[in-house]
Amino acid sequence: MKKIPTDIDVDIELFQNDLKDIDPEFIPRIVSIYKITQFFKEIGFLCMTNDATYAYGEEICEWLSLKHDPKQPKQINILNGKKIIQVESGNEFVVVLTDDGLVYLASDDSDWQTNNTFRLISTGNDRFEMIACGQLYLLLLRQDGIVFALGDNGIGQLTGNSNSAYVIAVNTGLNNVKIIACGGEHSLALTNTNEIYSWGCNKYGQLGLGDTNERRTPSLISFPDGQIKNIMAGSFHSLFLMEDGQIFGCGYGQPPINDNEQDAKVPTKIPIENCQSMACTNYLHISFALDHSSHYYEWGKLNNQLNNKLFSF
Repeated sequence: MKKIPTDIDVDIELFQNDLKDIDPEFIPRIVSIYKITQFFKEIGFLCMTNDATYAYGEEICEWLSLKHDPKQPKQINILNGKKIIQVESGNEFVVVLTDDGLVYLASDDSDWQTNNTFRLISTGNDRFEMIACGQLYLLLLRQDGIVFALGDNGIGQLTGNSNSAYVIAVNTGLNNVKIIACGGEHSLALTNTNEIYSWGCNKYGQLGLGDTNERRTPSLISFPDGQIKNIMAGSFHSLFLMEDGQIFGCGYGQPPINDNEQDAKVPTKIPIENCQSMACTNYLHISFALDHSSHYYEWGKLNNQLNNKLFSF
């Protein structure tokens, strides 16, 4: 499922401690919010109102040549009049997608050549419908189903053996794609014909290809029969949600049935039924799932402890 505005709509009370110093009159104007965090380091917030986007936090303001004010988020002029439909982040960079298909990136890493503002990534007539961020790179799904990549290519994140690319996006060769996902250094793509491709880092078998060899070209995953609803990737693992509510996983912390000593190198069923959604992020080893009975599940590595047992709460 592609990201939609409700993916970043939240109960503002969840952030009351983070935003406690902001002018109370500003808070009701916030319609969606994104907290930029990487490796437990808080970069700041992007706050979206009906007509503008604001930065809040010392580091994100510095990225954008703005002066942080604890009482008042700073308006990002280059995004005036733009409706943000998706926000993603990697290590020291954040990317936004607008409803008219434009992609902007901000970072304090000079490789990205942002000149301390949001840099427009999409050029010409290119329009995109989904973005995904790894730790040092990003994927862009163009509206015609072709996947592009930008950033570090140390282990094939962009595909191929070319140098890293921070200015001109690389065509991955994948087309007819409807969903993309990035882990720390590996990527997934789901096509309109229900095929899943993976590439990049494969240290723990997170590519689901039966081995631990990295791939620099998208490789087709052999998958059980059934319609795939969604794909997601954690730091070193991958998750696959089926239309019938089953979840499959592979990579770090995704053990084969009755074997907690190994990481599954092919998509392996996780014992959760009737799942409606799942979540993980590109820099953590944990995963979450929600079933249709409103039960939440958590598994993976948390607080430096690997726990392959499911916790329901």
